[in-house]
Amino acid sequence: MPFKCVCVFAGTRGGIDPAYEVEAARLGALLAEAGVEIVYGGGGGGLMGVMSDAAVEAGGKVRGVLAPGFEMEVTNNPSIEIETQPNLALRKRHMSELADAFIALPGGYGTVDEILEVIVSRLAHEHEKPLVLIDVHGFWQEFESLCRTFARQGFAGEHVFDTITRVANAGQAIVALGL
Repeated sequence: MPFKCVCVFAGTRGGIDPAYEVEAARLGALLAEAGVEIVYGGGGGGLMGVMSDAAVEAGGKVRGVLAPGFEMEVTNNPSIEIETQPNLALRKRHMSELADAFIALPGGYGTVDEILEVIVSRLAHEHEKPLVLIDVHGFWQEFESLCRTFARQGFAGEHVFDTITRVANAGQAIVALGL
């Protein structure tokens, strides 16, 4: 399946490991070079900003989707198309509708919320879009451990792991999606 648009989830902060920003920049550039449109949260700082600016610098098309209350984080890059949805729930739904696949870089609460939304909506048979986690220096290992605890304790099925691909870097994410 050719992917025309990939939704990227990422932190509004850069994190403490410089490798996070390196992979964010690589991901933006690689997606742009593959001719894939990027939809993301519209932030100008942190990994969001690094990824989106790198994509634009590489000639890519980037669309940011905001929700009220986050205007202070919006990118000031004039090459990025920005749209606003009425609330976070509609923002996530709109981003999901635009995207053919999802990639998550390291991030915080918002990133985890977005990932869980993708997983749960896939389990509810709302879509069959792939989800790739870029596991820079093992960032997502504890998240996976928590998800495995859900399964081990009888609150979720092991089949959820069939819907997630965890890779070490942006290059492997591109390969995982066949781009």
